[in-house]
Amino acid sequence: MLNTDSQAFTLMVLEEYFLLIAISIICYFLKTPEFYLALIMAYNIHIIGHIFQAIYLKSYVPGIVLGTASFIILAIQLIESLPLVDVTMVIMFVPICLFILVANLWIIHKFF
Repeated sequence: MLNTDSQAFTLMVLEEYFLLIAISIICYFLKTPEFYLALIMAYNIHIIGHIFQAIYLKSYVPGIVLGTASFIILAIQLIESLPLVDVTMVIMFVPICLFILVANLWIIHKFF
């Protein structure tokens, strides 16, 4: 991604948010809060990666401020929501969501 210009980077981030929103809407209509919460966990793991990246590089990483803010908000949502769902199902869905996240990142980095 070092050779990615700002326009391509913006499109990649936009695509990631569209995917996140689309999966969230599907979870809403299919009434699968466990998959949604697993998706949020995968997203937060992704944000943690960016936080460590910023620490390692000792510099600003694009999106780190918004990512950190969304991490905190979504962590609160997770803490409040997990007692209301089947946690075993959430844990089972996390690897699937991480696979989707990694596959999507690989695809968009390959084509952008």
